Amino acid sequence: MDWLPSHTHLLATVGSRGYGIHKAGSDVDLKGVAIPPRAYFLGFLKVFE
Repeated sequence: MDWLPSHTHLLATVGSRGYGIHKAGSDVDLKGVAIPPRAYFLGFLKVFE
């Protein structure tokens, strides 16, 4: 999905890092919103989840 970075409209850090309670070695949890290209809505490409 090479289009994903250019179609991401919101990206937030969540989980322990989002709350500021992470420790050394904690993973990074991200949650975001992306709007796929028009072809995904018309059914020409794979399903986007």
